[in-house]
Amino acid sequence: MTDNGIRMTIKPMILVVAAQYAEVMEGEFSRYKRDYEVVVVPTLADGLRQAQRAIAFNGQIALVAAESSLADTPGLVALDCIHALSPTVKRVLLLGWGEFRHTRTVVREAMAAGRLDTPLTVPRGVRDEEFHTAVTELLSDWAWTSAGPVVAAVELVSPPDIAALGRLRDFFDRQGVPTRTSSPESEVGLEIIEQLRSTGHEGEIDYPLVSSPFGGLSQNPTIAQVSTYFTDTSTDLSAEVFDLVIVGGGPAGLAASVYGASEGLRTVVLDSDAIGGQAGSSSMIRNYLGFPRGISGMRLAQRARTQASRFGADLRAGCRVTGVELGTDGSPHVLLTPKGRVRARALLVASGVKYRRMGVPSIDELVGLGVHYGAATSAARECAGGHVVVVGGGNSAGQAA
Repeated sequence: MTDNGIRMTIKPMILVVAAQYAEVMEGEFSRYKRDYEVVVVPTLADGLRQAQRAIAFNGQIALVAAESSLADTPGLVALDCIHALSPTVKRVLLLGWGEFRHTRTVVREAMAAGRLDTPLTVPRGVRDEEFHTAVTELLSDWAWTSAGPVVAAVELVSPPDIAALGRLRDFFDRQGVPTRTSSPESEVGLEIIEQLRSTGHEGEIDYPLVSSPFGGLSQNPTIAQVSTYFTDTSTDLSAEVFDLVIVGGGPAGLAASVYGASEGLRTVVLDSDAIGGQAGSSSMIRNYLGFPRGISGMRLAQRARTQASRFGADLRAGCRVTGVELGTDGSPHVLLTPKGRVRARALLVASGVKYRRMGVPSIDELVGLGVHYGAATSAARECAGGHVVVVGGGNSAGQAA
């Protein structure tokens, strides 16, 4: 707080450890100074002092970029040291134009070992947008997975011991909707409760409360209800026969919707949960074709939704298919949903898989109350400073850890 009581906002830090290319890096990163504190220092020792200063004032380090060779240490070691202080920081190794040939093996091994997010060649001219595309993608992923939203499209108000809170927060996270959670006693919470009371509600409040300019104010809504906040639901699904209906909105279902809609087929995707599937909760996917620096599951699903919508596909989250009547003799298939009967000339099922439950009643009763199947970023942020036990040893367990 300042002397006049106005709350100061500490900008996240971009830390550049560079000596040979210090002047170039100062100029390149100057475009980020409105939203970030950009600090350029020549050595790791100076970088550690700057990082410790930021942490001491409860600041965050969004990105660290280091030259491959510094006066007091190799660049990769510098990245390791800053990462040890700030585990969520994005790491960039800066390479001169003549260096890449001699560092390929070292860089490849560092990336495989998880010591590096990406190597970048130092720009040699103006407007090197390839360089800045990589930087902005890293900052975007950092902001979504680590920093939390600056502006929220949805406000959630609830005590922490409400299982439905975790379910709703997970849904919005996977849909890429910036969401903020407040307690009923907070300033935001009291304001939203007052809004509810002003509508004439006098009884006990059914938490969580969900407030959004897109969907108004509601008490403990279902996934089907909140899915309408950001989806065009003006089309009556039962009013026409679709060329292609896809059950399941994960990567496979979304890919099929892009291919079908781009060929001119009237296409609709139905999913009982968030469009994006389990992939939407993945913090980072590194083996998906076309994304050499990796991409978060949420971003991948978000781009796929945008691409499918661009071709005219109708995407319906929170729409569970409860039954199918297969057509015969050329008649359409009929899918039974809470939103009516959906008719399709062709049906594609891309329903994916579900997480296998442990089957321990006392554990399953706590789902959403500290127990999570899968590991959405919303759950990860809650665990900061606490102890976490990961059950399982596969790919999902590794990402959860």
